[in-house]
Amino acid sequence: VGAVEAAWHFLKAQNLMIAAAIVLAWLFAPFALFMTACDYLVAFKPSAAPEGLREKFEKTREVWCGIFRLDIPSLVFYGFFGTVKLSGLLALVGVCGASYEANLYGNICWLVLLLASVYHHLKKKESPMLVAVCLGIVLLRLLVVVGAVEAAWHFLKAQNLMIAAAIVLAWLFAPFALFMTACDYLVAFKPSAAPEGLREKFEKTREVWCGIFRLDIPSLVFYGFFGTVK
Repeated sequence: VGAVEAAWHFLKAQNLMIAAAIVLAWLFAPFALFMTACDYLVAFKPSAAPEGLREKFEKTREVWCGIFRLDIPSLVFYGFFGTVKLSGLLALVGVCGASYEANLYGNICWLVLLLASVYHHLKKKESPMLVAVCLGIVLLRLLVVVGAVEAAWHFLKAQNLMIAAAIVLAWLFAPFALFMTACDYLVAFKPSAAPEGLREKFEKTREVWCGIFRLDIPSLVFYGFFGTVK
């Protein structure tokens, strides 16, 4: 029907960074719409939701109710978050206008929601992979919107090719390194806040190295040291 061609001509007419922000919003929109629909379904028509979805969402509600020490009814809990997600999505795709503020609001809204989603997935011992991919898309779009990507591009263009390559590789590695460092410090200084699966995994790692060096190194010292080195 010519929709792809029309979209292509529309994007070509935009500034490169604006076009990138639009494409990232389109890539994310189906996932956001699905998550929003699930919230509204569980909130307003739970009998129509699959049993597995209801159980999953009930565990999520229990996690956050436990954190805030409030028993929030499912209708209120998912009705609220569904509305927040919908408003953030509408801002993200330009329904609320093409202003910088609307773009920024939509991005920040979903960034907070997805960070919270990664946390409760880990807390429930579920894989956060899909949520993490969505988080990556939203974070990248935020960097595009605030001009960080364009500034980084101009900075790299001014460098020697090999230096620019080294910088890019360092940037690619940095999030993983930061995540591993944060996990070390979490297990070292606040183990009660770490997911049980993470604590078990790190305990096995500690036992391996303690066995090699024939020393019983406390977790605080072991992961405090390696977190600092990292």
